[in-house]
Amino acid sequence: MSELTEKQKAFVEELPKNQWNGTKAAIAAGYSEKSGGVMACRLLKNPRVAAEIDKVKERYQKELEHETDITISEIVKRLNRVYHEAIDKGRYSDANKALELLGKYKAMFTDRHVNETAEVRKLTEREQEEARRITNILLLEKRA
Repeated sequence: MSELTEKQKAFVEELPKNQWNGTKAAIAAGYSEKSGGVMACRLLKNPRVAAEIDKVKERYQKELEHETDITISEIVKRLNRVYHEAIDKGRYSDANKALELLGKYKAMFTDRHVNETAEVRKLTEREQEEARRITNILLLEKRA
């Protein structure tokens, strides 16, 4: 990143922190709110900035792959445990969410059914995040 200006470096660093929203990243990097969108567009078209963004995306992709090295069966087991522990503690909202995620995995709420002998699909980022959130809630409750 040595060929970039300080603001360009800040933009590259802020981009993933702002869910890859260029305008928000530009503003967070120090560009004005008025010109944030225009500057984001210019920065994204700049070959040096784009090359650094590609490096950051690659790094994030590797981190994501490492973080999501969890099998479907592990998630299903955790969701089952979350459901039962939530019921025991009277946390019906969490129990309901665990059931909802399990039902989505089993394609119980859609007209389209997945052949269970087929290869299992990966969870979406949202489903993974929700499973992590529920797991973290239970871990925090156990520690308390």
